[in-house]
Amino acid sequence: MTAHAHAPGPEVSTPTDFLATPALYCPFPSRLNPLADEATEASRHWAQGVGLLADPVAEARFRSAAFGRLAGRASPNSEFDMVALLTDWLTWITLIDDHCDLQDEDDAPQETLVLIARVLRITAAPKPQDISAECPFEHALRDLIDRLRRVCRPEHAARVQHELVNSLLGITWETATRASPHALTPDEYLDMRCTGAPNALASALACVAEDASPADDAYYRPDVRAMTRSAVAQVTLANDLFSVGREAGAGSFNLVSLLMREDGESRETAMSRVIDLHNREVRRYLALERASKQDADPRLLRYLNTLRTGMRGHLDWMQEILRYRT
Repeated sequence: MTAHAHAPGPEVSTPTDFLATPALYCPFPSRLNPLADEATEASRHWAQGVGLLADPVAEARFRSAAFGRLAGRASPNSEFDMVALLTDWLTWITLIDDHCDLQDEDDAPQETLVLIARVLRITAAPKPQDISAECPFEHALRDLIDRLRRVCRPEHAARVQHELVNSLLGITWETATRASPHALTPDEYLDMRCTGAPNALASALACVAEDASPADDAYYRPDVRAMTRSAVAQVTLANDLFSVGREAGAGSFNLVSLLMREDGESRETAMSRVIDLHNREVRRYLALERASKQDADPRLLRYLNTLRTGMRGHLDWMQEILRYRT
């Protein structure tokens, strides 16, 4: 079954309800694959089977996140197997990120480096007997990579793997920065978030699910890379606005908190600045898209549509879930 669930959405979405703020600009239609909830349930069984939900904390985080609804918004046209695969990937990257965040502060850098090094080995396709029986993240990633390679072209799997490595390095960077006396600047934060953002991995996976991966000569064009970067930045900025309450005690790893610390601003003022950055990023994307569409082939047009769907879908998902409510 292929989903075609169109639901025209408003041009704006409102972030967290604990502050009166201007609207986030996101003029893309809201869509949801009707198989989304089924994919969430299937992913729960998968995650339990590979041992990712043995910890009650991980189980609670999974249940509150409804990853199938994020996957279903990013891939509204996909068959069930593709939505389920995307959901499993989102589950894996979020749970490993959360696992590293919850490490004891004194041991976090070492524990994170060891874990990330172990899972990075999996991208090199080790023999099954080389995978640790004590690390469910290794078993789960091996399964995800095998399934991905069965459903897409090698060059498209390579793009996903590239974003996977960036995401894992981003987790390492965050852990190391938390333990460092270096005062992170807002520019450093945003640059690294956009380089090592899990939503870049999610976007690459959504392109596989939606059969929207353009040819290399289009994918690596400077204007297409700039549009991809703007889409990643939009999701990063929206995420920080929705999660500022949840992450208030998590050091500097939220742009709103960083602006408050750097410039001594109130939360309301800092949020307004981040909202403005978000809206400018969306408008930058739209300007680049208008110019790029003039000579775009059908595959590139599908890719751009997937970027749009991902931006709006992530915003809608964040409004839905308990994970980002304070």
